[in-house]
Amino acid sequence: MVGGGVVLPITHIATTLSSLSFNLDLNDVLVCPDIKKDLLSVSKLTSDYSCSFTFDSTEVYVKDLLSSQTLAMGRKHNGLYTLHQPHHCALFSFRQQEASEEIWHR
Repeated sequence: MVGGGVVLPITHIATTLSSLSFNLDLNDVLVCPDIKKDLLSVSKLTSDYSCSFTFDSTEVYVKDLLSSQTLAMGRKHNGLYTLHQPHHCALFSFRQQEASEEIWHR
């Protein structure tokens, strides 16, 4: 559910594969074709991987806690932090699953 109570359907659950510039595979990605921007849950990512996020007034960095390697970075634009978009390959299943509020917030 997005602003105004509009419900956008989730059509698939996907797995993205790492590109050379972003070293994390993302599992259980909810595919919602009607949403205009890709969203990333900081809480879900830090639960799944040993990584940290650092935010300041203009930039965000995602770092691997074990190697201190920067995995991704981005800039703040119109009040939102946007990661530089590497190219990913997304694999998805054709199973349909109802998503609860808990899943949306992961």
